[in-house]
Amino acid sequence: MANAHVTDLVAKVIYEQSYGRVWEDATKWARRDSMICAETIVSRLGDAQMLADAPAADAAPPCTARPLSGRH
Repeated sequence: MANAHVTDLVAKVIYEQSYGRVWEDATKWARRDSMICAETIVSRLGDAQMLADAPAADAAPPCTARPLSGRH
């Protein structure tokens, strides 16, 4: 899958938002469920041409946005 890095990111967001815990604490079953959901989402976005296939080398640099807490 060309968008494996996107799928991994989506799975982490799904897990962390659903359970309020970090991905590293996820059980293998929770990871599997999150990955299945993420694969479906990324596939549907690709089918709708809302997500272009891009090689990992062309991925955007890490986010440098400020935290939402309001601290600077």
